[in-house]
Amino acid sequence: MPEELEVPLSVTCSQPKLTPRSWRLPILLLMAVGVSGDLTVNCRNLAAAFRAVVWEATPLWLGIIAAAPAGGYILGLMIFGRSSDRIGRRWAVTIGEAIAIASVAGLYFSTRVWHLALFSAIFGFSGGFLWPTLSAWFSALSGDDPRRLNRMLGNFNLAWSSGMVAGALLGGILYQLLGGGTFLVLMVVLGAVLTGVQFVPERTASSVRPENGEIGRADSPRFLLVARLGNGLGWFAGGTLLTILPKLTQVLGISESATGLALAGFYAAVLMLIWLARCSHRWQYRRWPLVLPVPMAILGMGLMLVARTTAVFTLACYLTGIAMALSVVAALYYALHGRQEKRAAATSIHEIVVGLGGVSGSVISGLVAQRLTATYPAELALRGAFVVVIGVAVLIGVAQIVAWRSMSSRLQAPGKFAPAPGQSPG
Repeated sequence: MPEELEVPLSVTCSQPKLTPRSWRLPILLLMAVGVSGDLTVNCRNLAAAFRAVVWEATPLWLGIIAAAPAGGYILGLMIFGRSSDRIGRRWAVTIGEAIAIASVAGLYFSTRVWHLALFSAIFGFSGGFLWPTLSAWFSALSGDDPRRLNRMLGNFNLAWSSGMVAGALLGGILYQLLGGGTFLVLMVVLGAVLTGVQFVPERTASSVRPENGEIGRADSPRFLLVARLGNGLGWFAGGTLLTILPKLTQVLGISESATGLALAGFYAAVLMLIWLARCSHRWQYRRWPLVLPVPMAILGMGLMLVARTTAVFTLACYLTGIAMALSVVAALYYALHGRQEKRAAATSIHEIVVGLGGVSGSVISGLVAQRLTATYPAELALRGAFVVVIGVAVLIGVAQIVAWRSMSSRLQAPGKFAPAPGQSPG
């Protein structure tokens, strides 16, 4: 690799900022959109789940309600995931936010369990406009500089993950205080986001391509595939938690706010590791972050099998969050590294993996718990879903090994894209 293109092994947060002052306002506004977006997502998810529990929904319906946003999201991605490459970033986000506001209004006026599933799916559908656009927007601010790409994607990942932490905490508290009024609060938040995004410019000086041109690596597809497998596992586990935990904690007599605190542990782990990944390049093109999701998911789900207190549930959620965090960051980075065009198209594939993991985890865990309820006590039946996640984690681990070895045998000599001296992929 030519010396001027070499990526340093680490970049610490104490180094000079990569973003000029003139670009700070657009970045801050986009981060605000990401924070409020996933804050709304998690508040809405918990409020819908708690309302379904109050209406005595079966475990299968809880799974359907939890899976509906991910199912709608996948459909939205397939139809409109690349839309911002054609109609512009601002228009895509505006349309997505308008659909989200309408769906939350529908949730507020819902009177049946199936209404919750329907409007949850519409809410997820709106994300097909929003999330690929946001990640592409942040990526465009980086040009082709790998250090700036890591920093910009780090900003994006910090935004949505911090919103998830806040949403998990506030979702339980707001529903305990306001009940269905939680949806009115979310409509106000979404309206503020819709207004704020109008002030973000489509292009800034930072999107100009640097003179040194495109930077890439010949073995990126290998890392991308293995990272996406781990990413799917992380969201599968997350979908299971969101489906089973509200019902399980109700059976154990744990409050809604305590349930939100436990789920916040999941997103806090994601937030912490995203911050660390943003501050360093040491994880890039290494194998260890790609295999980390499997043992962490097994450990977290193992604790879920025996947890009975808020503290243990929170620890189990935290370990499961570690399983997801680095694979999310890695999959998005490898999808965009060296890409100059059609960034929304690349990120939409990443988001489809996220959606598939979430919807399969929610549906399968709800179905398993429903079937086991006919034979076993409610607590034992609900915990059976965590055994399924452990089995899936083992299968994903095997698939990662097979995929790595299969693609390694196909790689040609890396040439100028080989790791720098002293930097190995392991």
